[in-house]
This record gives sequence, C-alpha cells and structure tokens, in this order.
Amino acid sequence: MIEQGKPAEALKSFEDALQHDPKNAEILLEAGEAARAAGDLPLSQQFLDRAVRLSPENALIRRARGETMLASGDPEGALTDLLEAARLDPSDPAPHHSLAKAYEALNRPEAERERQLAEQLEKEAALPSLSGTSP
Repeated sequence: MIEQGKPAEALKSFEDALQHDPKNAEILLEAGEAARAAGDLPLSQQFLDRAVRLSPENALIRRARGETMLASGDPEGALTDLLEAARLDPSDPAPHHSLAKAYEALNRPEAERERQLAEQLEKEAALPSLSGTSP
C-alpha cells in the first residue's frame, strides 16, 4: 500500500498486525516506513526504536532508523545507524547514499567518499555474475 501512495492505510494495517504480534521486528520496520511515508516522523522513530531493540543486527532496520533521523533533521544521530547498516550489509549502496547526505548536512568531507562508494556498489551490483561460467 505504501508503493500505491497510501501510506496511512498501510500504517493502519501494520498497527493492526502489531496488536497480534507486538514483538515482530519486520512488522515494526514496515510500520516505521509507513509512518515516515505518511509524514509522521516521531511515530516512525518509535516503531523503529522498538525494531532495533528486537533485531539490532538487521541492516534494513538500522538503515530505516538512520534515514528517519536524517529526515527529522538529526544527521549526527543518523550516522550511528547508517554506519552500522553499511557494516552489516557491505554490498548495499543505500546506506552509503544516506551517509553521504548525513555527512553533507554536517559539512563533512566524508560525503564525497560515501557517494563514490555507493556508485561503485551500484555498478558492481549491475555486473553479471561470473560464477559458474566456463572459459
């Protein structure tokens, strides 16, 4: 529903699901994303804080919380989660794009490095896999 431009409806569905399964980190992640898409950054932060407590090693959850902090005007706070997301999933360019934005907001030189790394990871992901091919 979020992709269909109905984040409020999606949020309601996730909140209903959380009534039945309040410790489901994946549902909390989806609820956080829906709340952010609906423009409710404090609610998004609450869902994502709970998700991180339940699943601190989940790169998607860490990235989502970092991006919510960034959207809330807290680039310094976003760095911890975004750096952790990049560590947990080193092949994902998304946390590096967000890190570039956070560093840029803080006027730090690391922004360009993160932007270049994100572009490099995107290029690598687009390359066909060479495994399993014979010469």
